[in-house]
Amino acid sequence: MEAILANPVALTVLPPLLAGLLLGLLAWVSAGNRVVMAIGWSAGILFVYWLLEGVPPLPPIAAKQKLGYLLLFGGALGVLLSMLPLVGAGRLWPIMAAALVAAFVWLGFNTLNSGVMSGEVSFAFLPTILLIVVLLGRGLMESGRVAIAERGVPPTEQPFIIPIAWLATAIAGSISAAAGLFLGMAQMLGALAALTGGALMISYIALIAMGEGLRLMEPGAAFALGFAIACALLLTALLAPSANLLSLIVLSLSVPLTGYGRARIAALPPTMPALRPIIAGAIIAVPAVIACIVAMLTGGNPFA
Repeated sequence: MEAILANPVALTVLPPLLAGLLLGLLAWVSAGNRVVMAIGWSAGILFVYWLLEGVPPLPPIAAKQKLGYLLLFGGALGVLLSMLPLVGAGRLWPIMAAALVAAFVWLGFNTLNSGVMSGEVSFAFLPTILLIVVLLGRGLMESGRVAIAERGVPPTEQPFIIPIAWLATAIAGSISAAAGLFLGMAQMLGALAALTGGALMISYIALIAMGEGLRLMEPGAAFALGFAIACALLLTALLAPSANLLSLIVLSLSVPLTGYGRARIAALPPTMPALRPIIAGAIIAVPAVIACIVAMLTGGNPFA
């Protein structure tokens, strides 16, 4: 057992996966209670960070240390959001997206203020990073809207749409970070993917057993997870030695495009209930798959 846990791949996958299974069981027992699930997801995300990075010092100096406090901040916002009426929560999503802009400024302050980038690199780098921020913010808003109302989407797909979108984003982000030689964020995103995958496994078992998946992510939980993944992607874009910004731009479309894909998902031909979330997941994951291909083929930053 000690040899397994000493393996960095096992450390990235097994404990977060087990935590995700517990989150799925929590959703089952609590009937998807919004506040309970927001607290559970926030705790799971902080567990992943602690597992990989330990407790960050206060005040934080390095960007990876700042990430720990941003995840705490995002989790607290998610819990607060879960306590608000659903309509009010939907109206607050632009404010929540603004939190992502603040996170970008804080994470990138040292890099942007160091003066190490030439004017030519900055001219391409900064607008591209800001585009990624906008797309990720749009994804946070979309995840809130999907979690609030799922009109026209059968109950077999409803609980899976946003978790699958963030799962695909985390997996592809981990591959992109690894291709960009930022192994720390590759591990972080991989662990968040394992956390989400574990919860989805329990939800899928519930679908087979009861004909309906579990409510894993109401707005607060969807924001907490999305904010964590978005911050990890921003850190990859800012600090990866060979960050592939083109890959990250494509990847940042994964969650925003769920809004456009829902109509097609709802119109899927009737088939076995257990098969419909898999088909929906394949549709949702298209941008993430393309982002992985771009990262592996280009192997560098095309904007530098």
